[in-house]
Amino acid sequence: MGAQYSSLNNLKSNEYLSRFVSEESISVNDPFWNQFLSFRLQSPFTTAHSKLIDETCSIYLQQFEANNPKTNNYGTLIEVFIRLASAIRDDCDEYIISKLIIYLLKQNSFCFSNIVIWQTYSALFILRCVTKYFIEIDSEQNLHPYFLPQENSDRLSLMSLFVDTLFRTTIAIPVETYTYALHLEVLNTLLSLLSIQMCAKEAALISSIYSIFMHRLDPLLISEFTRTLLEHFIKQTDCPSALAVVPLNDVNGDSGTLYKIGQSVASGLWSVVTLGMGASTTTPTTTTASEGTVSPTDPAYDLRNHHLANQSIHLILILSNHFTNDAHRNPYRLALLHFTDTQDSPTNLPDSEPLPWFSVDYRRLYDVLCQTVHTDQSTLLLYMLLHRNQHFKAYVISRTNIDQIVLPVLRVIYAATERNSHHIYMSLIILLILSEDDYFNKTIHDIKLKKLTW
Repeated sequence: MGAQYSSLNNLKSNEYLSRFVSEESISVNDPFWNQFLSFRLQSPFTTAHSKLIDETCSIYLQQFEANNPKTNNYGTLIEVFIRLASAIRDDCDEYIISKLIIYLLKQNSFCFSNIVIWQTYSALFILRCVTKYFIEIDSEQNLHPYFLPQENSDRLSLMSLFVDTLFRTTIAIPVETYTYALHLEVLNTLLSLLSIQMCAKEAALISSIYSIFMHRLDPLLISEFTRTLLEHFIKQTDCPSALAVVPLNDVNGDSGTLYKIGQSVASGLWSVVTLGMGASTTTPTTTTASEGTVSPTDPAYDLRNHHLANQSIHLILILSNHFTNDAHRNPYRLALLHFTDTQDSPTNLPDSEPLPWFSVDYRRLYDVLCQTVHTDQSTLLLYMLLHRNQHFKAYVISRTNIDQIVLPVLRVIYAATERNSHHIYMSLIILLILSEDDYFNKTIHDIKLKKLTW
């Protein structure tokens, strides 16, 4: 670490890391942070390398846990991250400026902001590793001081400001090749924070972390954040080559380290959402000789290289399916179930809902769902939208190409032995919801199908 590429082999002798976890309290303006956050870990890593990160850093993490109550270096690093992320967002406030950034990067003359982006990513990577460790060993106990109101921040806690900054970073910064890693790390950090429900003894309903997500953020911010996650899912942006998976016909194939680490957390939370019955089909698997090979043109290959889209839909479903009592309704669920179409002006919108409405392109969302409904997370999203979002349900039923979404659902049921019971159940419910409509029942029998391979 420190202005150079770093490997796991030299972490034990790294002077910057040793100072960070020591008994020394480092101020937010110390030049140390500029050097410490300039490191670059080689990417991608295999699964073994991802596990090796935890093993290599275990001594440092234990030392940091013991010293942090006195040094507060964890809180200081959060402040450093907030400052760096705010600086990047200031450069991205205007559309013209963001386009200028892209142009200058292509001309290899925009080094300063590129360095700031990487330092922001590095700060967040360290924060996620430490946060994950704190949560795993002692739930929220080590994080308790950061939930207390600060005197100089309108009585907001540092953790509230941290989550707020993560949301605003996702919304404001455009997804480009040079920001993809940062965007993915933001989502992985949010997933790590939400993993508290996997480690805490008490119900997540009374968790301080979940209280921030559900009750302490600006409703406008939540609405825009939900829209941004949906846009990530709709766009299915390709992962940069440094983070992408190797071809699936390589028996040693593996994902980039950012995806592997975040996916392990998302899969665990996914199990909570689906009551232990779900098994995300975007989780990387290797092929065997008996299973054959998968070419890079296969949809399964493309799906595995859309890490940001995959983590976005995981986060949407985890947040929108979190239980809240009647006094505090789930704002993410409200936003998800009442968004409208950018190509239409819906009528009869209820006035009682507290969240502002946002719009996405239904056509693009429908197309992506058709392509990904064979995965259980897309199936669950489709079920929620058909069940509760009346505008999207009406749009789907009115499609002349509705067979493009019905056939993949039928194929899931047809291949029942290869699916989990939760996925089969959701697929059946989707067909039941559609069959309640007379127009659907009439038109579905008039659609002529080409020869099916299955």
